[in-house]
Amino acid sequence: MTTKQLSLKQNLMSDAFRSRIDAVLPNHLTSERMVAVALTAITRTPDLAKPDVDQATFFKSMMMLSEMGLEPDGTHAHLIPFFNSRRQCREVQLIVDYKGLVLLAGRAGFTVQARVVYEGDSFHYNGHEVITHVPHYLIGEDSGDILAFYCKVEGSNPNEVSTRYEMMSNDEVQRVRSKSRGGDSGPWRDHYIEMGKKTVFRRAAKWIPFEPHIGRSIQSDDDTPSFAKPKPMTVDSTSFRAMLTESHQAEDDASDTSPVTSDE
Repeated sequence: MTTKQLSLKQNLMSDAFRSRIDAVLPNHLTSERMVAVALTAITRTPDLAKPDVDQATFFKSMMMLSEMGLEPDGTHAHLIPFFNSRRQCREVQLIVDYKGLVLLAGRAGFTVQARVVYEGDSFHYNGHEVITHVPHYLIGEDSGDILAFYCKVEGSNPNEVSTRYEMMSNDEVQRVRSKSRGGDSGPWRDHYIEMGKKTVFRRAAKWIPFEPHIGRSIQSDDDTPSFAKPKPMTVDSTSFRAMLTESHQAEDDASDTSPVTSDE
C-alpha cells in the first residue's frame, strides 16, 4: 500500500496531532482552539503551507507553543518560514513576541515592563536600577535615535528581592538581531521595538522561576539566548515525522479509493 503525502492543513486537523498537543496543553486551551488559530496563521502567512515546507518543523513549533500555553496569533507568537538552502526546503521557526513573554511572566506571578530609551529622554541608570526615566515628549525634547532597552521585573513574594532591572544598549540588541535567522525579516523587520523589548526581557528572565519546560521554550525559539544555552525540548522533529507517517497511514486505511489532494 502506498503512503499518501497529506498537506500541512490535513495533518494539522488530524487526530494524530491533536492527541499529541492534548497531552501538554494547559487547561485554558484546547486542541480545537490551537488548530483553529494555526489555520488562521497559515491564512495570514501562506508560505507556511507551501509544498516544500518541512512539516515536522511546523509541528515542533506548535508543540513548543502548546507547552507554553501560547497561540500563534501574530501578537504573542509568530510562525515564520525560512528557506534552508542546504536542505532545499522551508523550515518553520517559532518566534515568541514580547507580549507573549509578558503573559508567561504574569502566570508565574511577576509583572514585567520593558521600555525604550531615546536620545532626548531624561534618563538616569546607576548600574543596578533605573532612577528616573522621563520620555522626551514630556519635557519638550525632540526624539533622537534609540539608545537602549531596559526591563523591570517585579515579584510579589515579600521574602525575596522584589524588583530587578536589566539594561541593554541598542548596539547589543542589534548584535542579537544579526545572529538571528530572521534578523532581516518577520518581526525583527516589522516590529523592531517589540523585539528589542523581548531581547532585554530574555536576559531578565533569569530572575523568574519559570517551570522548567517554560524556561526551555523561552530560550529555544529563533533568537540566540543571551544568558543560557537552550536545552533539548521534550520533542524533536523526528517525533513529528513519526506522527506524519502515522497520519498518512491512517488516511490510507480509511480509504483506498479516495485520493488525497493538496490544499495548494
